[in-house]
Amino acid sequence: MLKVEKLIILYAKSGMGKTSLINAGVIPKLDEEKNFIYWNIRLFSYRNDDEKLQPKTTLYNELTKINTEKSTQNELNKIISPDNIVGKLVESVTEPFEKLWLHLKALQYEKATKEASNKSLVLFFDQFEELFTYAANEQKQFKELLSKLLQAAAPEILKETARQLTDNEQVNLLYAPLDIKIVFIIRADRMSLLDTMKDYLPYVLHTTYEMKALTRRQARQAIEEPAAKPQEEGNFATPPFRYDLKSLETILNYLSTGEKDGKTVAVPIESFQLQIICQLAEKKVLAQTTKTPNLVLPDDLGNLDTVFEQYYGEKVKESTTKADEQLAVRKLIEEELIVEGRRLSLDEVFCKKRLAPDLLLKLVNSRLLRLEPNNVGGNSYEVSHDTLIDPIEKARKERHAREKIARNIRYSVIFLVIFGLLIFGIIYVYGLYINAEVEKERAEKAQKEALISEKNAIFQKEKAQKTLITLHQKGIAVFEGYKKI
Repeated sequence: MLKVEKLIILYAKSGMGKTSLINAGVIPKLDEEKNFIYWNIRLFSYRNDDEKLQPKTTLYNELTKINTEKSTQNELNKIISPDNIVGKLVESVTEPFEKLWLHLKALQYEKATKEASNKSLVLFFDQFEELFTYAANEQKQFKELLSKLLQAAAPEILKETARQLTDNEQVNLLYAPLDIKIVFIIRADRMSLLDTMKDYLPYVLHTTYEMKALTRRQARQAIEEPAAKPQEEGNFATPPFRYDLKSLETILNYLSTGEKDGKTVAVPIESFQLQIICQLAEKKVLAQTTKTPNLVLPDDLGNLDTVFEQYYGEKVKESTTKADEQLAVRKLIEEELIVEGRRLSLDEVFCKKRLAPDLLLKLVNSRLLRLEPNNVGGNSYEVSHDTLIDPIEKARKERHAREKIARNIRYSVIFLVIFGLLIFGIIYVYGLYINAEVEKERAEKAQKEALISEKNAIFQKEKAQKTLITLHQKGIAVFEGYKKI
């Protein structure tokens, strides 16, 4: 299709592997044929805190990332040099589109000169639905730029210059059209948004390709072929590896079996699920934790029922290293975006009160969440795929169970502390009571002793008084007896 069509729509429902098809299927074929120069462009969803992130600006930046080499510039200078009218024109161009056109022309010329073939320039727009999260004016600017690129003809100012040239090589260089091809990769449920592009791209829906779920044969091919590729061929992280036949059967049986009305039924294989399982196997090969080097056995796969739970947990941990932020991410996803087994969409204003914009962007880029236009002129966040509903609900239940245990432990600790303080208080008060009783007894004893001492003193006093009286009486008696003598 790329060889004959200028604008193609690749669409499928979420999770079918549209991006993987381009990256692992189409682009390697383009590299093999060597007749294409390509860009894989992502516009990203609108962010009101980043004015520089606009579709038109993003497209300009992406297209000018590939620079022409110095040797090519030397060759081009023979045709376009400051000494001739074309060179002067290049130096005088100020319009962004004219500069972009000349850059693409130089790039096309470089590749064609090196490999003696005319080159097609292919622009892949991944997750193209993100364009529609931007304001209407920004969408309009982007559509205008795409329309100009697809026209492929030289800007009018360059045509006027070409009419003044006598050198056929210069004329051919300027007049040769840019063979630009565009591929929009979009979700099936967002296809209707493309109608808004018909004012600048009337035939936008003329050529469409629907990507469907994988057959068992296609799924096996998708598992085995990428794993077997040489490491240097695609700059892969792992050396070539293969899957044991039982491993392949385990994966295919797991993904192609579902349940309906309580019965086991065959279901189509979704690329999203297949990719997650293959990533798990690849990580084990990379970490050299497989039982046999570069061979994936059934035991290496582990329990496939938990693989999507692991995937969800890893994506949360990859989004931030802070425990409080991870908890906030889990609460938003598990309690706000998944409710009673259904995915819900929440307005970005609401979500940004829960999480920082940068953290939300990380979750979108990791494809755990996605940002979509809503019906009120804004954007909403939602979980990226139905496959994640069950793992997220299970994670929520497990988190709630852990939180309940933590609460019970916390309450138990609080109870023990209060009980301990109560016992301590009782012991302390009892100690005070005992001390008071001891002091009371001591005081009473002292009082008794004082009373005894007082009585004894009184007794001694009385005794002394009696003795004194007796002596006095005896003295008088003696005196009276003496007087008688």
